[in-house]
Amino acid sequence: MPNTAAQTTSRKTLAVKHLDGEPLTRADLQHDLLNFIFSNNQAAFTDPYRTIHGDPPRTRVSFRDLYINCLLHSPRCSKASREKILESPDFGDEFAKMSLLSNVGRINTTMAFFPEMRTALRTYHPVPSLQKTNGNLQDAPRIKNILKSCYLDTEPQGSLLSPADVQARSRSGQVPPTSVVNLIFTFSIHAGAIARTHFGPNVNLDFLDFFTPVAVSSASRARAFLWLCFHYHEHGSPNPFSDEHASPNADRIPALVLLSEEAAALENIDSPEERAWGDSMTEQRRIFMAKKAKEDDGESMDDGVEPKGRGRERLPSIPDLFSDVRDPRHFADPYPRRQSSPGPPPSNGGRPTRTRAHTHTYPEPLPPPHFGDNPYVFQPYVPPPAPPPSRPMYTYAPRHSPTYERPPQPAPRPPESQHSMLDQAWHVVMTTDPLADSDEEIADENARLDYILRLRIISRLRGKEPTPEPESIPQIVPFPIIHTHTHANAHSASI
Repeated sequence: MPNTAAQTTSRKTLAVKHLDGEPLTRADLQHDLLNFIFSNNQAAFTDPYRTIHGDPPRTRVSFRDLYINCLLHSPRCSKASREKILESPDFGDEFAKMSLLSNVGRINTTMAFFPEMRTALRTYHPVPSLQKTNGNLQDAPRIKNILKSCYLDTEPQGSLLSPADVQARSRSGQVPPTSVVNLIFTFSIHAGAIARTHFGPNVNLDFLDFFTPVAVSSASRARAFLWLCFHYHEHGSPNPFSDEHASPNADRIPALVLLSEEAAALENIDSPEERAWGDSMTEQRRIFMAKKAKEDDGESMDDGVEPKGRGRERLPSIPDLFSDVRDPRHFADPYPRRQSSPGPPPSNGGRPTRTRAHTHTYPEPLPPPHFGDNPYVFQPYVPPPAPPPSRPMYTYAPRHSPTYERPPQPAPRPPESQHSMLDQAWHVVMTTDPLADSDEEIADENARLDYILRLRIISRLRGKEPTPEPESIPQIVPFPIIHTHTHANAHSASI
């Protein structure tokens, strides 16, 4: 039975993880395994589409032709990629090999293969063994999108079958039961179940281990891979990839050839040309990233130079916004201090009277503006002086007071100069609390004059085109006033 710990470890470390700019070597890709898979010319698989050579559907083709034709029928495959694959068989092989690695999860979806890539969400990796043509290998996320949309016309989108469901469809005569891309997705998801069913108790590997550096020959792994694909894709037909080990056992893969460390080191060797090309692309990537970092630093520096790019304009500095303002009245204290003045004392003929405290607010004089390097100069908060003791809410006077003193009149307010409309607008903005209820606001003299000016303008405009006619003012209806002699009644009651 397979080693469960080995399966879990291989599953976690399946995807290749390299730093940005580091090449993907033949050992990373298991290039010899891919060569054996895509160079096998046995026409054993049923192609559900018209073949890439123009043959009618359901023609038997090799695994290479079946896999490439499945990619070409993906709705996510671009027209340019289709034309390039059909035009250049070598590029088709490279694209199919990279797609198979992404199909099993060996290629991380954050990888890209274009050195001038700018996004920080991808890492660039040259692939010397699979970039020998001029075709666009695309990046891993786009390849993954192509693979995820490879469905037959008879199967619903977005659904993957289990190995048992695939075999059930094949036994019912539905051949192929699913696309070859989705079949490999099924093998990857159920790698442990595939190993327990087909690998035997003495093999400590699973399906995903075929695509990692293991001490098993690439040729035997490729043969076992093709055997599995045919077993599920063409169930019921004699498997042409069987050997003397698999023939007596209908559900066993061909024998896997174990290698020593010395023999395993002789596979997947990069040529000197590939290593040199990978180093040159790594250096090209380094130069590009250094140039990009310099451009980003230049744009982020506030040196007064307009940044590069369309639609970007330098905003005016804060002192420029106030360069034309010279009148000190345009500015007011943003924190006005309110002062209260006592009202006249209550009086009702010497009797106790209930009074209500009343306060009134006068704005502070407008301070002159101060400009320097920073127009918004910090002004420390100075607490206002302590207010005088307020009068009691209820005052009492004797009923028969022998003397009566006239209450002192409040001091007259200093005359205030009338502001212009712009001055008044600025003054209201700087001295009014926007969160306070308008009914509780205590307007000053400038606000009263502003309201009178607005009322006069409205009165002059009323009745003129295009304003409506002035409404008729109703006559004041006189009403009788009944005088009650409360004092006399109270005196008679006391008697």
